[in-house]
Amino acid sequence: MMWTEYLGKVTGVRVEGDKTVSPTRWWNHLWLVLVGWKVVTVFEVSAEDAEQGYRIGYIAFDGKTMVESTVHHDRRFRMKNGHEDCSFFAVTINGREVPLTIITRTVKNDATHQGAPLH
Repeated sequence: MMWTEYLGKVTGVRVEGDKTVSPTRWWNHLWLVLVGWKVVTVFEVSAEDAEQGYRIGYIAFDGKTMVESTVHHDRRFRMKNGHEDCSFFAVTINGREVPLTIITRTVKNDATHQGAPLH
């Protein structure tokens, strides 16, 4: 899995940040990603979009838009939530934005959603 800058236009779904963790800075970002971020949002895409395949992305608090290189086929996936508000999105291989439904906001070790890939 590799994140690259996304140059297309997307709206995404805005998610409130987790104010219980430290603000994201250049010097603590890796630690936060690996250990600090414990709250996740569970998203779902339609069966048709999952079958076709999609890539997951985010619009960071600083406006930078990033997308994963991996094509996913799962109906549900989990995204870690940092301190700052963030927008998450999914796009098809052709660049069409995929509608996302928020299923829940929970913690990453919630057994109910362990089957959904974590990003």
